[in-house]
Amino acid sequence: MDKNINVAVSCIGGEFTSQNIALMKEVEGHSINIIGLDANPLANGRFLCEQFEVVPLPHNELKYIESIKKIITKHKVKLIVPLSEDESRCLAKHKEEFMNMGTYITVPHLEIVDTLTDKYQMLNFFHNKGIEVGPFSKVDNLEDFHLSLEKLNYPEDKVVMKPRKSSGSRGVLILDKAKKTYEAYLSDRVCGTGDLDSILEVIKEKDISFKDYVAMPFFGEEVFDVDCLLKDGSPVNIVPRKRKYDNPLSPVNQGCEILSRRDVQDYVSLLCEALGGSGTFDFDIAVGKKGEVRLLDAGTRMSGSVCASNLAGVNIPAQLIRILFNLPLVDYGDLKDGIYRPMKTFVKANL
Repeated sequence: MDKNINVAVSCIGGEFTSQNIALMKEVEGHSINIIGLDANPLANGRFLCEQFEVVPLPHNELKYIESIKKIITKHKVKLIVPLSEDESRCLAKHKEEFMNMGTYITVPHLEIVDTLTDKYQMLNFFHNKGIEVGPFSKVDNLEDFHLSLEKLNYPEDKVVMKPRKSSGSRGVLILDKAKKTYEAYLSDRVCGTGDLDSILEVIKEKDISFKDYVAMPFFGEEVFDVDCLLKDGSPVNIVPRKRKYDNPLSPVNQGCEILSRRDVQDYVSLLCEALGGSGTFDFDIAVGKKGEVRLLDAGTRMSGSVCASNLAGVNIPAQLIRILFNLPLVDYGDLKDGIYRPMKTFVKANL
C-alpha cells in the first residue's frame, strides 16, 4: 500500500492535540500526514498539521458532510478521526459513502453509535447480550423518578439520575441521603448531589422534567476511563485509567492512575466482543464497594486524553491506524502502571 497516509483529525484545537498527533505519526514504515479540522479558524492545533481546513459544525449535517467530502478529494484523505460525539454520529450516518470514496472513519456503523450515545439503550443492549450492568430504570417524568428511587433502594443506597443523551456531566444528579443540602459540582450547568428534598428543590428551580433520563445505582468507589482497540471483534489493547479527579463529575481531565486491573480488563473485553468490528471505544467503568464492575458510559470515538495511555507503554492512535489499514500490530506487552497528571508544554510548529 501507499507509504503516505493522509489522516484528517477533527477538533484540532483540543488540549492534548499536540501529543495525539505525535503519537499518530509513530507508524513504522509509513508517513502519516495530518489534515487538521476545526470550526475555529484560529484553533491552536492548526500549527501542528501538514494542512488545516475550517469545517462547519455538524449540526448542519448537509453542509458538514459536503465540506468533509471536498476535503477528502482535495487532500486524498484515507482516514478520518473525529474527536467529538456530534461529529461521530454525523459521519456514521454517511459511513458507506466515505468507504466508497476509499476513506475509513474511526467510528462504527450508525446503529452502534446511536445505541452507545443513549445511556438507556446502551445498558439495555449489553443486558440483552448477557453482560451484568446492574439494575437501571427508564425515567420520563417525575412519577418515573420516584418509582425508580424505590426500585433502586433509595434512601439506603445512593442513586444517579442521568440524561440519556448528554456529555460533560450535564444534568447528572446523585441522590444521597447523607447530603441534607444540594451541593453543586459545577457552576455552569445542573450537576450535583443532595438528598431527595434538596434535589426536588433543584428540580423545581431549574424546571427539570426528567424527560429522557435513566436511573441507576451509584457505583463511584473507583471510576476508570478505559481506552480499548478491537480488531474483527477481538480486543487488541485495553488500558484502564483510574480517574484522579478533585470533582467526581468534572468534565476536565485532572489526571489518572494507570492500573493493570484484570477485573476491569476482563469486563471491557466482554463489552468489546458484544460490539464486534474493528476500531476504538472509550468506556467509563466503575468498581463498586463490593467489587462489582459496572458500565457507566461509552464513547464511539477515541478519547481526547488517549495520549495518557502512551505513558503506560501503549500507543493507541498508532495502533488504531495499523488495525484499520491491516498493518502488522505492535505487541506492547504489560502495562506500565503509574500516576499521571496533564501538564502544558511548548511544541515545535509545522507552519
